[in-house]
Amino acid sequence: MKKDRKFWIDAIKAICMICVYVYHTGYYYGIDYNKFVFIFTPFYVNGFFFISGYLFFKSYDKKHLYGKKEYIKSIKNILFRLVIPTIFFSACLYIPKHWGAIIIDGFIINTLGGTGFWFTSAMCVSQIVLATFFLSNRKNIWIYFLFATTILATMNIFGDIRSKPAEEYFPWYWQTGLIYIFVMCLGGIYYKYEESVYKLISKPFMVLLITVAYAVIIYYSLIYPTYYFSLSGRNNMLGIIGMVISILLLISITTRIKESRLLHYIGKNSIVFYFLSGAVPTAVSVITNSLIEEKSYIIYTCVTIVSLAVSCGITYIITHYMPFILDLRNIWNTK
Repeated sequence: MKKDRKFWIDAIKAICMICVYVYHTGYYYGIDYNKFVFIFTPFYVNGFFFISGYLFFKSYDKKHLYGKKEYIKSIKNILFRLVIPTIFFSACLYIPKHWGAIIIDGFIINTLGGTGFWFTSAMCVSQIVLATFFLSNRKNIWIYFLFATTILATMNIFGDIRSKPAEEYFPWYWQTGLIYIFVMCLGGIYYKYEESVYKLISKPFMVLLITVAYAVIIYYSLIYPTYYFSLSGRNNMLGIIGMVISILLLISITTRIKESRLLHYIGKNSIVFYFLSGAVPTAVSVITNSLIEEKSYIIYTCVTIVSLAVSCGITYIITHYMPFILDLRNIWNTK
């Protein structure tokens, strides 16, 4: 089961990213997408943090000693692969997002303040805190889980995790990032017990049981308030259980499907697709709405597919001809 490169990881990231495009396109196209997006709400963002935690703890576990050198390397990776690209794309998209209006304070808060892209901003915070905790060289995953659960409980009691304007999450969605350490630690737990958990959830009976459990959670989420973390970090027990079940279901599905070059591509470059997940669906939706006034779910589906296709093309250009946008160190590596 354990390999250096697993298709299920890219597959989960790709599926989650496709769901992000479905969600964003529905919003920008202007159609009632809430009729069905609740089906993937438990996992379409949380899956990324789960996988990030899986890979983060996997990298840490391979190191016999996590010292100052390893810590600095981790911080550099976070800086070059997450922080700088987040600032860059936030700056590029600020003017179009605000219809040409430039407010200096807003621009600074949006870019340097990390409020432009909540997902990568919160991811930066989560990874920096975990990397710092790794300096303790504790290998017991349950210590990290206890640490994450304590932070989660503290933020739920004392934090401001209501829905609010992006600017109020300054700086860098730090509260959301602290809360998402919990989800990353769940990924670490799965890494630690991967063989045992996989053997369990790979059984046909367990797949059926997980599917039924997920259907029950979705049903109850339509009746009772259910919060799955997301942008504000708001959560409750029903949301946490639903998130865990949904990710287990994703793992059991993606470990069975045949490898796909498209899913590989989207999953491998999911960070680029995320940066484009607002601008591209917006542009395609605006063009579509100017040509076709009537709203329909068939057109909505086409707009989503076109948005993904356009993002594939832009991603190809960026990764092949401008890789320094995703990591400035690529400039030095090519010299």
